[in-house]
Amino acid sequence: EVDLIWEAQTYTPPFYKGKALNSSNAIINIVALPNFIDRNGQKIALEKLIYKWKEDWKVRGSQSGYGKNTFSLEGPQTSRTKDITVEVESVDGRLQAKKTISLRARNPEIVFYKKDPLLGILYNKAIKNEYTLDSEELKITASPFFFSPQDEIRYKWTMNGQIMNNFDNEAIFRQQGEQIGSAQIKLKLNNLDSILQFTDNNFLIKFGE
Repeated sequence: EVDLIWEAQTYTPPFYKGKALNSSNAIINIVALPNFIDRNGQKIALEKLIYKWKEDWKVRGSQSGYGKNTFSLEGPQTSRTKDITVEVESVDGRLQAKKTISLRARNPEIVFYKKDPLLGILYNKAIKNEYTLDSEELKITASPFFFSPQDEIRYKWTMNGQIMNNFDNEAIFRQQGEQIGSAQIKLKLNNLDSILQFTDNNFLIKFGE
């Protein structure tokens, strides 16, 4: 038998315990883990088997061959899938196994966190729908999930539909006097190197209560 384990080369913030998912056109690495037992009851080493890799049923000869149990590819575009197959056999051809997995692109995400002046970014508590301002100033850090890490990301912040004058992953919000009200904050992200990687998110700041 053989198992396939995949990992996307996409960004996740510190302390994130989940899997890095593959957004559109992200690079994905796959490892084949065969379990082959020889006549003496000994497990055959991974590097002593022959691997044939297929991407959407087309053989990828440059990544196939003796000892090649890893495979890299550019993942599918949004809403599409790619089927990856590995065929493994022993050198004498007596032992064989085959496995196929389907990979589907996922949308990137934005998660907002408060940046405390003493404790730093509070990754243990995300800001989801609204935040009540409990001090004169609030500093927000936006963490992009599942974008290709080597690419350039464009940040576009707006407050109540008006474009804000900052172009990175942090924004500062201050209460003006004794005013009571709220403000809708929205952030759009675009990968300038991969146009199909984009997303947006928003939350409401309430102040003066």
